[in-house]
Order: sequence, then structure tokens, then C-alpha cells
Amino acid sequence: MRNPFARLATRDTARPSLRDRAAALKASASRVIRRKPVDAAPVLAAEPVAPDAVSPALAALVSEWSAMLAHENAEGSAGRDVSAEGYRKRVALHRAILSHPARSLADLAAKAPIFREEADNEASPAGSVETLPFLAWQCVLRDLSTLTAARPAVAADPIFAAIAETRRLTQARAIAADLPQPEGSIDPLPEQNAATDAFFAHVDGVLLKTVPTTAAGCVALARFAVEFLADEGWVLDEQDGNEHTRILDLIARSPMLDKAPTDRPFAPDFSGMSANALMRTYAALKMASDIMGLSTWAVQGEIGGNRILDAENDRLSFFQNDITDELARRGQPDNRGEAARRCDALIDRALACGEYDEVARLASEANAKGL
Repeated sequence: MRNPFARLATRDTARPSLRDRAAALKASASRVIRRKPVDAAPVLAAEPVAPDAVSPALAALVSEWSAMLAHENAEGSAGRDVSAEGYRKRVALHRAILSHPARSLADLAAKAPIFREEADNEASPAGSVETLPFLAWQCVLRDLSTLTAARPAVAADPIFAAIAETRRLTQARAIAADLPQPEGSIDPLPEQNAATDAFFAHVDGVLLKTVPTTAAGCVALARFAVEFLADEGWVLDEQDGNEHTRILDLIARSPMLDKAPTDRPFAPDFSGMSANALMRTYAALKMASDIMGLSTWAVQGEIGGNRILDAENDRLSFFQNDITDELARRGQPDNRGEAARRCDALIDRALACGEYDEVARLASEANAKGL
């Protein structure tokens, strides 16, 4: 169901005029084009990026901006006003994209929709001489097209189209919900039923079955789920009393996860921690592992959920190994109580790892010292 308070919201009448919008966009383009190199912000050192890799953060920004622009255009074509808040949000995204540093040609090409919008806003009336800002944007677009023409095309992540269609159908439901109701009737209108059926058919049949193929797609899907709850007041993905499990499953099954390093992480530096602090941390991590083991029923049959739990269990296990390695490296404490707790932790970890000979050795050592 829709947010019952949505009808009570008053429309923001402070909508900028077309002249104001054109002036703002022109000023934005002018700043980008005319800024001298000495005024540019210093470029921070960054890790090398593959030439075909688009920054996930940039891709998510462009995707959200494109969806908002498409929504504005659809509203304008239908003769409806665009809210000032929505316009301000899109302009903020516009600025963020222009200020995002390109680390590769793919990053620069990802900004092409922004450049085309800038060029359209600088276009002169038919028969007039084109302005230099317009020619500058046209030059950028032409050169980008030339440089990327010979590059192999990278398949688009299908999740972006699925999210964009979900946004459109959400808006269609909102429009249908605002249709006038016949006097004395509380039954849904045929248009409302049709919009609702189309929405859920797409969500259940497409969106929640589309696996993101890029890191940017994973980010966009997670962000969309959070934004949908904030905007609509209800959870997009709810099944058998569980929330967002199908979305988590889609993200976990993304081929991007197969490219992640599978080696154990570097051990943290425990040198500054006391023996007591190490043993308290070990006890907390062991408790977390025990609780994690009891929670597997919640994702039984969910491939993605099981992979997330397995990865988290591995992480906790690595940390416990690192702590007991540090305790073993430091040797026997002088304090009898600390020595006993250290021995308990070492025996517990050796037992968890199936190192039974080490368990016997540690137990024998503890008995010999009366711990």
C-alpha cells in the first residue's frame, strides 16, 4: 500500500522557471569549461584503474541522474509540474558527476549523458550562430565517440534497466492512486488495479530475479531498496516475513563477487593491546561465531544468504586465529589468572581447528603448571 500521508503533503510552489534553470546549467557549464588548470583541485594519487572499468560510484550517480531526468521529461510531456525538491536533487547529482574525477576513459565516457544535456542547454535557436560553450560540449562528445569507437563494447548491467522500470511503474501507481474516486465508492478503480498488477508483475518477475553483473549495479540495487522504503513507507522485497532477503541473494550471486580475493585478510596489529584486552576480544568473537552458527536456519535454501554467512564465519575465524597466535607469541604471563585464561583460549581455538595433538600438549602444560 502507498504512504497514507502522501496526499497531505503540499506541493512545493517554489519551482524555478525555465529561464532560471537554463541560467543555472549555463553557469555550471561555464565554470567547467573556463576554469584554468591552476584553479583546478589537485588530483590525489589513486590506484590504477583498468581502461574498461567504470568507477562504481560514478556509474551509480549517472544512473540515478538519468532516471530522474527521464522522470522530469515524462512529467513535462504529460503536462505536470516537476517538484522543486526533485529538481534540486537532480542538479545536486549533476554537480557531483561533473566534479567526480575520471580515472579512465571509461569514466569519461560514462559522463556522456551529462555532456549531452549540457550541449542541449547551450544550443542556439535554429538559424543562429552556435555559442562557443555549445561547440565545446559538441567537441567533447565527438572526441569521446571517436576514442571509444574502437573499444569492445561492455555489456550493460541489466539491473539498471530493471530499476529504472520499477521507478516508472512506482510513479504510474502514484498517478493512478490520485485519480478521483466516484462518489460513494471505495473500490479501487480499474486503472489503479492495472497499475498495481503491472508494478508487482515487474518487481516479482524481473527486478527480484535480475542478478547485477557489476559493482555499480550491486550498489544501485542496494541503494534503491533503501530509498524505496524511505519514499514509499514499505519494504519492496518482503517474503515469508523476511525483508530484503531476495535482494541480498541477488547481490551475493553477482559475478563481481567471484573476482574478490579469496585469501585470508592481513592480520590486524595487536601489539598495542594488553593480554586481558586480547582475551576479552577473543571471547566476544567466539560468542559472535556461536550466534552466527545458530542463525543459518534464517537463510536456509538462499544461496546468496549462505555465502554471506560463510564469508562472515571465515572472517570471525581468521580474527580468532590471529588473536591466539598473538597470545602464543607473547608466552606465558606472570599473572596466574591471565595465564589460566590464556591457556583456556589457546585450547579452545586448537579444539575448534581440530588440532587435537596441540590440545593434548596445552592441557598437559597447564596441568604441570597447576593452572
